[in-house]
Amino acid sequence: MAYTIRPAEIIGSDERLDKILKKLKTGPRTFIVIDKGKYKGIITDRTLRTLQHNPDMKAGVAAWNAPTLTRDMPIEEVAKRFAHGYRDLPVCDDSKVIGVLRHTDLLKELLNEGRIPPLRVSEIMSAPLISIDVKTSVAQASALMRKNNIHHLSVMENGKFLGIISTADVAPLTEKTFDKVPFVREKLGANTIEVKTVLPSVPKVYTISETARLAEAVKIIIENDIFSLVVFNKEPLGLVHSVDIIRASVSEAQPFIEIVGLEDEDKEYRDAVRAELAKLVQRVERSIPIETAKLTIKKHRKSGISRSKYSLRFVITGKRRITVDAFAWDLFKALHYIKEEVEKIAKGEKERLQGKKTPFLKRLSAAIQLGDLFPGKPEK
Repeated sequence: MAYTIRPAEIIGSDERLDKILKKLKTGPRTFIVIDKGKYKGIITDRTLRTLQHNPDMKAGVAAWNAPTLTRDMPIEEVAKRFAHGYRDLPVCDDSKVIGVLRHTDLLKELLNEGRIPPLRVSEIMSAPLISIDVKTSVAQASALMRKNNIHHLSVMENGKFLGIISTADVAPLTEKTFDKVPFVREKLGANTIEVKTVLPSVPKVYTISETARLAEAVKIIIENDIFSLVVFNKEPLGLVHSVDIIRASVSEAQPFIEIVGLEDEDKEYRDAVRAELAKLVQRVERSIPIETAKLTIKKHRKSGISRSKYSLRFVITGKRRITVDAFAWDLFKALHYIKEEVEKIAKGEKERLQGKKTPFLKRLSAAIQLGDLFPGKPEK
């Protein structure tokens, strides 16, 4: 791999989060978690800030098992792994971490090789960017992000743009508890803390015009070592992230599809299930961008009955999160209904973004009961 490999910040899996937090003098940062000399996963500064109300948690528990890179990995494969939303990924040699590759270094290589497409940032940005007043409480800001399933808000004061806050910025305040005075938590907590108190601690915001080309956005991201830009046209319109540019630059970069819970006796169906999910993801991406897709399968057995019932949960993450559950005696029958419901929700999301009213807005989390059991949880 022809990229500059940066030194890795390595921590042990038994190290507590409160000790790691003390290392966060400057950000953003990514820590590589090692367990018995082998790669365990990564922890980012955003994860640490979100979980700092659990200071006793061990790094190995909080770590995310991100994919690894090798020195000689082709740029297309590197880009596909970064396309899942990472800022840094570990570079390994025989399971030993030798350093990390940063998203800006990958973008620099993509730019040098002429792989950045001639698109405008408005064509791939996350939009709309919801704005709040600087006097809005942290609790209200957090609730607004949860309601709209988003992670960023634009902060305004008298029509002037001040900055961007994220779920990670407000999480420490909304999760904080007051053990000595539990009955006055609301009085002292997030309901009385205004967003303006958070702004001084958030990273500097960089902006770009909606008509600018992606190559221009890449140069700003590289020069300032940042992950995203606010897209502007007199007012904030949206956000363009490095991952958006990386995915747009490598056509074969597909969303990561994970299948968990498939028992040994059903492993023969794995390829067929994955193929069905790949087709579904491809269709949904025409309506909304997707970063990851995860199907969790559970098999429920009842004594005296020869067959088992399947419960499926399919979760799509990206600019929007979609969760659909289904129960059925037949695995592929449940999968069929998952596909139908997800496509309906994606269609509703597309119409919502286009400003149309749709009944599907209320169906972002759907539970479908199939088979000959009465509605409710599957029998044990």
